[in-house]
Amino acid sequence: MAIRPCKALNPSFSEPYTAVPRKGCGHPKGCQFGGGLCVQSTKRFMEYAFYFLLVIYLIINTFCFRFQRTTLSISRALFNKGDHNVQAAMTPTWVGTLGWLCTILWLTISALVYFIYGWPWALLFFMGALMMTSLIDFITPWPSYKKCFHLIKKELTRQIAGSIIQGGVLDAEKVDAYKSLLKKVNEIEKNI
Repeated sequence: MAIRPCKALNPSFSEPYTAVPRKGCGHPKGCQFGGGLCVQSTKRFMEYAFYFLLVIYLIINTFCFRFQRTTLSISRALFNKGDHNVQAAMTPTWVGTLGWLCTILWLTISALVYFIYGWPWALLFFMGALMMTSLIDFITPWPSYKKCFHLIKKELTRQIAGSIIQGGVLDAEKVDAYKSLLKKVNEIEKNI
């Protein structure tokens, strides 16, 4: 009895086949493919990966979006417009890294949706993720604005300490600018 590829893998295969059911194979008749790797189990693995990455994406994206909105609102309160330099000074490096990770996750999940469900669903996910980001910010209480302000003040304190210690030379202008910004952030936090 020869083991041949499953008919589901090769629809043009016209001879009758004898497939040995593999344990864990989702295909009702079982199949032998690429050293025992079943297409159905691969698809199932991709679905699990999709759901896992989607949850991770939602958590990271919600945090990054809320943090960015907080720094933007502070910048607008100070200058009546968003200032990228002020926002960058208040944002820790690891939050920026999480933002890039979020983008990579978004593209990876879009590719998984394409492979699992096809291009119409991938396009819907691609566009839906953009729209849902702003809606999730209103729905979820996490992270709180208090937590975001705490992280901003911690980063500004770190920037002040780094400016004082940097090379043993005191950069008085930088230190004064960060201290002034920290004072204004404290005032804005009290008003919110």
